[in-house]
Amino acid sequence: MHDTAATLADEHEALIQFLYMAPVGIIQTSINGAIWLMNPISAQLLMPLARDGDLANLFTALESVA
Repeated sequence: MHDTAATLADEHEALIQFLYMAPVGIIQTSINGAIWLMNPISAQLLMPLARDGDLANLFTALESVA
């Protein structure tokens, strides 16, 4: 049983590393736009759009261009 948990933890870590190294922007949000996960490319692309530098909510960050 412990091996399964360790394997799942290793696979989860590998997936998170892949997401952060992806050459495209990837964002995971809630239904109301709260950002749960964002890779560095997403932050780099969204930062110029965020007026106050706050990237806590995707809808707020995109408000000026939507």
